[in-house]
Amino acid sequence: EYMGLEDQTLQRKVKYLEEVDEFKSRLLSSVSHELRTPLNGSINMLAFVLEQPKLIDSIKAEYIEPALYSNKLLLCLVNDILDFSRISNHKFKLDLQPTSFKEVIRNAIGIIKFQAKQKKLRLYVCLLYTSDAADDLLCVDLGGRRIIKKK
Repeated sequence: EYMGLEDQTLQRKVKYLEEVDEFKSRLLSSVSHELRTPLNGSINMLAFVLEQPKLIDSIKAEYIEPALYSNKLLLCLVNDILDFSRISNHKFKLDLQPTSFKEVIRNAIGIIKFQAKQKKLRLYVCLLYTSDAADDLLCVDLGGRRIIKKK
């Protein structure tokens, strides 16, 4: 069967793009796995320090907890990179679980408060809610700790 020059050129381009996509997926997977190891080590060490009874509670609250949460956020970003690889390979799944809106806000404020203190800024936060109804609006993907709004 005769294949025109245009068809051959198109097939070569498609093959090239598929190879580039495969390389990108392997690179993303490799880099994200390499970053996860030291991040998990840092998270485990901070969690260990947080459990020490002799450590002053104010030190825990002002330094260790924000550092631990920041490391967990960074791990989530690395997991997002890994998810791009999984999406390309059609292996991506969500594990949705209900979560507390208050907990999400409290954790976010903890990070911002720590950063504001480092910059010698005052942070004022006022949340007005009368029930836990907002909790019914959110789910968390436990694998990646993503917040997903329910309909």
